[in-house]
Amino acid sequence: MTKCNLGNILDDLAKSSEGSECLDLFKESVEASHAALEVFRQEYTPVMWARTQNNLGVALTAQTGFIEESQKKSLLKESVEAYHKALQVCTQQYIPLEWAMTQCNLADAVLAQALLSEGHDRIDLFIRATEYYQAALQIYTRDFSPSEWGKIQRTLALTFYFLGREVGEKGFLETAIEYFKAVLAVYTRENSPEEWAEIQKWLGEICKRLSQDSQVPIMEEAIQHYQAASEVYTHDAFPVKSAEIQFDLGNLYFILVKNQRGNYLEQTVQCYESALQIYSKDNYPEEWAKIQLNLGSTYTDLVTGDRQNNLQRAIVCYQSVEDIYTQDAHPFEWALIQCGLGHIYSHLSNRDKKNMDRAIAYYQKTFEILTRENFPYEWAQTSFFLGNAYLQFLSGDREENLKSAIDYYQMALQVRTRESFPLEWARTQINMGSAYLELPLNEQQAKNACVLITV
Repeated sequence: MTKCNLGNILDDLAKSSEGSECLDLFKESVEASHAALEVFRQEYTPVMWARTQNNLGVALTAQTGFIEESQKKSLLKESVEAYHKALQVCTQQYIPLEWAMTQCNLADAVLAQALLSEGHDRIDLFIRATEYYQAALQIYTRDFSPSEWGKIQRTLALTFYFLGREVGEKGFLETAIEYFKAVLAVYTRENSPEEWAEIQKWLGEICKRLSQDSQVPIMEEAIQHYQAASEVYTHDAFPVKSAEIQFDLGNLYFILVKNQRGNYLEQTVQCYESALQIYSKDNYPEEWAKIQLNLGSTYTDLVTGDRQNNLQRAIVCYQSVEDIYTQDAHPFEWALIQCGLGHIYSHLSNRDKKNMDRAIAYYQKTFEILTRENFPYEWAQTSFFLGNAYLQFLSGDREENLKSAIDYYQMALQVRTRESFPLEWARTQINMGSAYLELPLNEQQAKNACVLITV
């Protein structure tokens, strides 16, 4: 048995083994390949030399799945060098199939390098990986090898997704969508349900990322892909993946609601509550906390069912994460909780002095974090909410409350300009006009208040 064949056999054995045994077999495969290269010389046995270089690259890359991250880079560098040597002999014209296989292996190793790198190196490596995969597709066509074609298309889609996420360019993300949609011709729901569902999930993720500016059509497409994936990734069959999808769907519906793009409050609650069947505080603290935070906001706005019960549930959600989202550890989320609690207490049915005092106190605490300099939009929104609270505050000195409301509305208008936020500007003007109308005004002031309301 030649050392080259021994290396192949050890590779195959390693792939069917686990843990340290697998790593040991890959190491033996590397040793066998090095030994074979002492016999196979490029000038005398070029094909065997090239095949051994490819086998060496495969074994080196495979080892990286079982070692510390600090050791991976050197093995991947050696692996890439071995593949480049193999390609000196395995050319597209001379041995096209082995050339394509080596291009794929090289792309895998370079992609692994990219995931371990940072900055411009990371981007360059992602781009190189796509070039190697695309080269392999010259041989691995859909007609010639649909299985290999599908695998390469899927990996290309993921690589372009990583690129798009890294540099923030929509073009890369849109290319990823094209590759994923193309591969659905091979991975159909009928013959490959899990692969089909995973692609649908990825398509949902990419569309969600593309919808950062709240474009409704792309957000709705993301929802459709997630819903398609959920048909396969059911709660009973795939509980964790089902929870991931419900979590992402809940986030999408939540964003649509927050951007006033439709009434999806009930869908938001349903998705989050479904995800919480798996995402417990102990096992998934980060996801659990985010869901509780968003549910607090959602229940606050939910007008169907028992309104007061919804508000009480919102309080429970917010209070449940106060030990996680502390002011020191998570200042922005902490501020959102304060603002959320202020919103709730200002909407409770018994708007007595106690509840309104609590609402105002919670709102004012948010200014410790949400300053105009650091968070201008949120600062203006909180100022607007404080104006509303004082406008609704019927206890105490009514005239002083109205003047406080006007002061906060004017603060909000420093950011909520007609040019930048026309809808928010109009709402603030209308509410400020209402406050002015309740104050004892002279004739000209009354006319100005009416103009504000009708603006």
